[in-house]
Amino acid sequence: MNVAGQLDVLTPDQMQTVHDKACQILAEKGVVFESDAAIATFKEHGFAVDDHIVRFDKAAIEKCVAQT
Repeated sequence: MNVAGQLDVLTPDQMQTVHDKACQILAEKGVVFESDAAIATFKEHGFAVDDHIVRFDKAAIEKCVAQT
């Protein structure tokens, strides 16, 4: 199946909107991690942890993106 002609590419503004909304979700809702070792690592690095939910602030996300 060839989808090359069926894809619409996002504009830079649309990509920024997706990034901003994803950061908002990660900050407000967080991500559940079942691994106690992962939770300990996030705590060691200053992330907000509530039980097994880790919340990510935008600065931390953008730092990780810049490192990839």
